[in-house]
Amino acid sequence: MREMGVDRFDDIMAGLALYRPGPMGSIPEYCSRKRGDTKVDYFHPAIEKHVKKYLERTYGILVYQEQIMQICNALAGFTITDGYVMIKAIGKKKLFLMEKFEKQFIEGCVSNAGVPKDMAKIYWDKFIVPFASYGFNAAHACCYAYNSYITAYLKANYSAEFACELLTVELERG
Repeated sequence: MREMGVDRFDDIMAGLALYRPGPMGSIPEYCSRKRGDTKVDYFHPAIEKHVKKYLERTYGILVYQEQIMQICNALAGFTITDGYVMIKAIGKKKLFLMEKFEKQFIEGCVSNAGVPKDMAKIYWDKFIVPFASYGFNAAHACCYAYNSYITAYLKANYSAEFACELLTVELERG
C-alpha cells in the first residue's frame, strides 16, 4: 500500500484484490503505473479499443474477476455467464473446459474483434489464464477494503479503545 501511494478508496480495494495468487505478479507494475512512473498500456492497439474501458480505472492491469468476464465478452463475444464459468474452470484446473474456452476465446477474438490469432493466443496465455487462477471479485474487495479502512481509522484515532477491545476479543476466544 505504501509503494502504491493510496489516495482513494479504490486503491484500498485494488491493493486487496491484487494480493491474490492470480494478479499478485502485477503488483509492481500496478504501483509503477499508478505513480506515473510507467506508461499505462493495454497490450496492443488492436486489443486496447476493446478492453480500455474495463481496465482504465486499474491502470491497464487485470485486478477483478468482473474485468475478465467483460474483456472476454468484448473481445471474444463470450456471454458474461461463459466468462464466469471460464474463470471457475481455470481456477479449478479443469483442462477439458480450459481447452474449450481457450479455443472459443481465440476464435472469438479473431471473428468478433479482428484480433490476429497469434495475438489472441498470447493475450490468453499472458493475461487471462494467470489471472483466473485465483482472482477476487470487486464486491469482495469492496467489503474487505471497507473493513480495513474502518479498522485502520479506529486504530489510529482510538488506539487505547481499539487495543482494549482487541484484547477482550482475544480473551473471549480462549
